[in-house]
Amino acid sequence: MAKLTWNPPKAKGLTAAFYNTAAHSPSVHEGAARLDGTDMPERRYMTISVDEADVPKQIAQRFKESKDLKQAFVATAQNVHELILENVQAKRWEWDRATRRQNSDVVGSPRDIYDRGTLYNSQHLRLPEA
Repeated sequence: MAKLTWNPPKAKGLTAAFYNTAAHSPSVHEGAARLDGTDMPERRYMTISVDEADVPKQIAQRFKESKDLKQAFVATAQNVHELILENVQAKRWEWDRATRRQNSDVVGSPRDIYDRGTLYNSQHLRLPEA
């Protein structure tokens, strides 16, 4: 996880929530036990996206340019959300077996976690009120 290397101004009410509504999202992100006793690999697309964005560095750079902490925060959160969507579509996720997807494609590893778009379309970002 990235470390804060600057002393930002006080931020009141600046929170963002990255969440999804797909029922299978926890199994994708955290992995899960299969009925045959094997484990599905975890694909931590949200955590990896936050780490890859280097949020503290990104906010610091955007704040330096704009002098507006809320603007820097919102722009950074939107960038993280875009990374989450890109990572769902990226063919970077290891999987332990070839499978036939619901669209009839047979996929191996590495693969994307898009499939029919349910996970992708369930990604949401809640930003601070105006």
